[in-house]
Amino acid sequence: MVRKKVPYGISDYKEIRNEKYLYVDKTEYIEYLENINTKYSVFLRPRRFGKTLFVSTLQYYYDRKYADDFDILFKDTYIGNHKTALAGSYYVLRLDFSKLDIENESKLKESFSQSVYSSLCFFVNIII
Repeated sequence: MVRKKVPYGISDYKEIRNEKYLYVDKTEYIEYLENINTKYSVFLRPRRFGKTLFVSTLQYYYDRKYADDFDILFKDTYIGNHKTALAGSYYVLRLDFSKLDIENESKLKESFSQSVYSSLCFFVNIII
């Protein structure tokens, strides 16, 4: 029996899969999200409940940049065996506000602006 490491504090899907961490497959929810009739999906869960990891999973599933890695990233998962037509068909702009400096309003505004700017620069460099 192979023991896998617990990915405590790791919320990057690719890292978890590549480094062989323990992963509880929730990829069937990707298919579910595509089939529900709603314009916006909201993920309301308590802290440390996997929201960021799931958004990371969505990024690797839908982003054109990772389309060639589909078989490696989603091997042995539900969605790996039930790939939808939308897999790898979008350019994904990921905004992560988890590390904003909230010490005061000024630092919050500055760190927010820097975070958005960095994400946009990364995105533009990928699609050009």
